[in-house]
Amino acid sequence: MFQLRVEAKNVDDAEEPDLSGITGLQILNRSVQNQTSIVGTSITRTLSWTYIMIAPSSGDYLIPALKVGNEQSTPIALKVTAYSQNQRQKYVSLDVEVVPKKVYPQQQILVRLRISRTGVQLENETITPFELKGALVEELSQKSHQTVKNGKKHKITEILYAVIPEKSGTLVIPQVRYQGEIIQRGSSQNNFGNIFQKRGQRIFSTSTTQSVEVKPLPTGFKNWWLPTDKLVIEEKWQPDPPVFRVGEPVTRTFAIFANGVSGNQIPELKFDYPVTLKGYADQPLIETEKSEKGLKGMRLEKWALIPSQPGKIELPGVSVSWWDIKSDTLQTAAISPKIFDILPVLENLQEIPEEETPIQPDKIMPTKIININLELTNILLEDIGLRFRIYLVCNNVDVVYK
Repeated sequence: MFQLRVEAKNVDDAEEPDLSGITGLQILNRSVQNQTSIVGTSITRTLSWTYIMIAPSSGDYLIPALKVGNEQSTPIALKVTAYSQNQRQKYVSLDVEVVPKKVYPQQQILVRLRISRTGVQLENETITPFELKGALVEELSQKSHQTVKNGKKHKITEILYAVIPEKSGTLVIPQVRYQGEIIQRGSSQNNFGNIFQKRGQRIFSTSTTQSVEVKPLPTGFKNWWLPTDKLVIEEKWQPDPPVFRVGEPVTRTFAIFANGVSGNQIPELKFDYPVTLKGYADQPLIETEKSEKGLKGMRLEKWALIPSQPGKIELPGVSVSWWDIKSDTLQTAAISPKIFDILPVLENLQEIPEEETPIQPDKIMPTKIININLELTNILLEDIGLRFRIYLVCNNVDVVYK
């Protein structure tokens, strides 16, 4: 890595220089500093930009003239020399494992990056960001462990990524570049027993570029595309088993789980309920679990079902199609239709006739007012027209309800 610093003094309306003309070099970081200095009656305003840059490979590079205000810098020619492969692998080596090497669009690729350090302690370790054009990248895990081999310590860090290509073609897994600094311990120590450490040389290493073949979709395929090695759909009821009664809600929940995909890749379920049944859907719950095996998507849909008349009713089945990447065939996970008996309204809700017993004047007590607030959802009032009654056993009490 190296720094490119652009400094402008006493430039009015100074804007950041345009670095789009720099080709081949990667900008890892940037910072801006604004400083004003006053000496006597002289005021100096200094604005500087500092860029941390790296060259991906050896060769000749050019930083063209950069313009700030009406001023511009002088072009800079760079020559990047290659490190010895043996020297690079002496302390740090990078290995990349890609599985599988042939996939469909939207199919998961597992990329495992292994960084091995041998016989040295390093600090300020960095790797270039793992980014791919035309693919979604998710870091799944990162873990480190140490071993001893031939009397030397080996520290190994493994980083696992899930890569989801967006379209067919050749997907290039680029080089990952590593940089660290060797810590060298001094033999002397002060009166307090603290051992001095001095910074050693910088170590660089790179992985090799790899490629993955992304096959086109199967000929004539027109369904929702969902490549996975396993898909499961589950159905749950509340109450369980379900009991359907006119005007009373029953909750039906579907959970769909699929390996190697995100939750957003699982399709929405479609329903066509009978006219005598009202269905109200909650907002679907969509989640993606990350593990050593890769991504696992989950989509949960919950429905409140309310029948409006007694009798038999058939609930439609549910199915989700998916492409089995193991057998290279189209599969369907389904839940079969179900028939239920809809019970009528409970008999004890029938209207109770009013008593005609006259009230004796000498038994009238002072009036008390009880305010009762009845809150019913718009679902019940507007769509069902649910009939309800309130029975109050009162002794000389006036009841006001609204």
